[in-house]
Amino acid sequence: MIRRLFPCLLTATVLTAASYEVNLDYEALALKNGQALRNVRIKSYDHGSGKVIILVDRTIQSLQLELLPDEVAAKVGAMVPEEAKALAREDRADRKQAQRAQSQATREQQIRSESQRRAATAAREQSRRANEEAAAQAAARARTKQLARERALHYFTYESRSGSTSSIVLHQSIILGEPEEVPGWPGRTRVSGSIGLQSYDSRGRSFDTSRREFEVTVARNAKGDEEVIDFTVK
Repeated sequence: MIRRLFPCLLTATVLTAASYEVNLDYEALALKNGQALRNVRIKSYDHGSGKVIILVDRTIQSLQLELLPDEVAAKVGAMVPEEAKALAREDRADRKQAQRAQSQATREQQIRSESQRRAATAAREQSRRANEEAAAQAAARARTKQLARERALHYFTYESRSGSTSSIVLHQSIILGEPEEVPGWPGRTRVSGSIGLQSYDSRGRSFDTSRREFEVTVARNAKGDEEVIDFTVK
């Protein structure tokens, strides 16, 4: 029973081995790259990698089979069983298929990464523009309210005369609402507000407080600058 199994095991070992014993001796061997070798023994051949192991003056070297002269390469290749060659071809085909699959996966990952990078860049740009627009709108609202405040202070300080000529304003307090677009008038903004006034009458030697409401309309002029175009006391 053991004698029957031994040849089978030996055959399996030879067919699956990575390299095959060659042991071909040459006094001189001219390689295709122009290198001349002397006292050469071709020790083994790895059909899978296509490399031969040679012994040159007791120095072991590894080189591709294609560098050997054609007749020597053919002789070395003929020593490999056909079954092993078939297995090696299948193995090389499997490796190539795996490499193609890996290359395809790598390309797909690169495409996904590039798409994600572009999406992230677009999102950052959109966020930047949104922030800039929000900041510009906030600055415009602040400027509009500042113009409304200045116009109201000027009116109630220098233009409005409430009470007697002996009355003087001691304190003013303005409250403004948020600017609103004027319907039907693009570029025009309306601000409503109120002012609290505390005055002193020197004749009657009395203090008085009052509250007035007003509305300011602001628009851009031909130069693109905002200016007050209407002030109404309610």
